[in-house]
Amino acid sequence: MRQRTAQVVRNPVLAGSHPDPSILRVGADFYLATSTFEWCPGVRLHHSRDLVHWRPLGGPWAAPWTAPACST
Repeated sequence: MRQRTAQVVRNPVLAGSHPDPSILRVGADFYLATSTFEWCPGVRLHHSRDLVHWRPLGGPWAAPWTAPACST
């Protein structure tokens, strides 16, 4: 039997302001959506495999003018 070792994870795992987090798991992948409120695209997406190391994916819209809040 393999012995587990404890890993220390410091909060917050995402530095800075990432309000209203929503998380989704698809197989071994985790996706996180957070609000931006102050700039477009309005939502930031991140990807992780371990819930500790997150990679930014950008926004859900291909271009700022396609985002409902950014098109005005």
